[in-house]
Amino acid sequence: MLYSTKRLQNTEQYKEFIKLKDSYYKLSLTKEQGQQKFFKKMSLKNETTGENFKLNSSFEKDYKKYTKSVEQKVYTIEKIPKLDSYREDIKKELDELISLSQKILKTEWNKVKDLK
Repeated sequence: MLYSTKRLQNTEQYKEFIKLKDSYYKLSLTKEQGQQKFFKKMSLKNETTGENFKLNSSFEKDYKKYTKSVEQKVYTIEKIPKLDSYREDIKKELDELISLSQKILKTEWNKVKDLK
């Protein structure tokens, strides 16, 4: 979302931006609805077992599941430092693990560079 002042909202470029944003949003909705119609009509058949599979996927359901899992991970990460049992030695171990993983990534990256 674009936060703007009243002065900016009165400009022609801002109005054009809002119009384009709305039209792209409507276009993406129509494309997704077309995709869902296609998936509802489409079915796959397993020839060995004779089972029919319906391809009925919803972007919104998948997106909600994904965002929920990301939110839970973020809340967990935010909660860790706030816990009373979070001690300095655990923090040191985490820092050591991070530095070790960075070293490993650097060596792997150098190997990839050498292959080129």
